[in-house]
Amino acid sequence: MPELNILPLEPLTLKNLTIFHTDNLKAHMREVKIYGFCDFVVNSVYTDPTRHHFNLDLNFKRLYLNGTYDFDLRVLTQITYEGLSQIIIDNVDVKVELDLKPITKNGNRYIYASKISMNIDIKDFTYKIVDEDKKELADFYKIIGDIIDTNKENIVKQVEPPIEKEISKNVISVLNDVFRRISYEELFPEKTRIV
Repeated sequence: MPELNILPLEPLTLKNLTIFHTDNLKAHMREVKIYGFCDFVVNSVYTDPTRHHFNLDLNFKRLYLNGTYDFDLRVLTQITYEGLSQIIIDNVDVKVELDLKPITKNGNRYIYASKISMNIDIKDFTYKIVDEDKKELADFYKIIGDIIDTNKENIVKQVEPPIEKEISKNVISVLNDVFRRISYEELFPEKTRIV
């Protein structure tokens, strides 16, 4: 098998992650960098070689989402702030379905990732405002902390789909970068020997 020089993955970036969007509260994170998605455990793998289909059951040990928060809170008056924040998610269970497709190019057979679907199960998370030591904003941070703590289930439903989409997009990109350098026979030598 040829030697591969794959650069370490950069953190994934979500341009905008909506946390809340109601009449009285809008909370978003911008330029969210996701770290930790390369640190995972494979619990199980099921393969269907005739369909080039894989089912994987994974667990991410810890995901970090760092970005800039934008809060727009309307109680009696409008309060808006922005600053740095972090979300930490531990033990994220992930179910992945991956379809590969063989192709022939210049007389050689290759394979590429044609479709991936991912289902992330976030059970809990910790939310931290990085600059929460500003004493003049202590009441504001307390309100935001209380809102987040009492609405975690709704927040998880809101943030799971964009995280799934971004990780899926990047996994397909990395896989196809690897697959374009390796022939089908190099990836599946046992299968190609069978007549």
